[in-house]
Amino acid sequence: MATYTFLGGDGNWATATNWSPTSPAGGPGAGSDVILDQTAATALNGGDLSGVGTLNSLTIYSTFTQTVGIKGTPLKVNVTTVRIGDPSGSQSPGTGSQRINLDLATATSTVTIVATAANSADSGLEPVRIKGGSNTSAFTCEGGTIGIATDTPGDVSQPTTIYVQPNSIVRVGSSASVGTIVNNGGTITTYAAVTNTIETLGGTTITIGNYTIPTVKVYGGVFDCRNRPSGGANTITILAIQTGHFDTRGDGSSVIINNATLYAPGGTITAFSDGQITFSNLFFNFNRYTSLAWSL
Repeated sequence: MATYTFLGGDGNWATATNWSPTSPAGGPGAGSDVILDQTAATALNGGDLSGVGTLNSLTIYSTFTQTVGIKGTPLKVNVTTVRIGDPSGSQSPGTGSQRINLDLATATSTVTIVATAANSADSGLEPVRIKGGSNTSAFTCEGGTIGIATDTPGDVSQPTTIYVQPNSIVRVGSSASVGTIVNNGGTITTYAAVTNTIETLGGTTITIGNYTIPTVKVYGGVFDCRNRPSGGANTITILAIQTGHFDTRGDGSSVIINNATLYAPGGTITAFSDGQITFSNLFFNFNRYTSLAWSL
């Protein structure tokens, strides 16, 4: 596998002299490891490069302060592993790129975002925006502000899992579809349907849209439930709360939960109004040696 570092030049992927070492005609291709760092003197243009084959990796260091793609025209490339925001071996991290706009095409990708720029080049949008990828792709958001399928309306992404760590702010667009979300202390707002499970261990999880969530587990933090499916369908099919806060005040319409289990030591459930939440089946799960402190 060859490793290529982007130099800049005219900004086009296919220009061989934009890379070190000089790439084959058409730019780095299948199996290549691609690096973007402080070496780049100009931006990397967007466009459809999915035909060059699947890259082994794309690493964008925090010392890369140019941009990738433009609003509405991401860099479209198949890549197996993506890492964004590592400090490039320097003693202090760089400030990052204010626009990294990627389309992962049809690849099965493992994406890790360590950090992002504090500000975005595009008002109202995240500095790192990613769409595409197969339904077995996984995202780990360790820090910064990240958008998944948020660049333009109708953007699609279907990750199997999104992991959200402290210091991360994540937004998922309404045309995406997510298998599982695990929030370990960051903030995630999903307008996209979640087809499996949302697990909140800390931080804040916000759900918005016309969909049912099959399973929600609240083991800490705040679960801000604003998704409201039409036609009287369940808002959540299975809800389990051990600690933390479950809140439905963000939308005053009715909430239907099919099976809810409240575990010790206890947490809080806050509704918009009396009678807003209907529990089809409500269970308390604790033993005689455990005190239970619930506030509903």
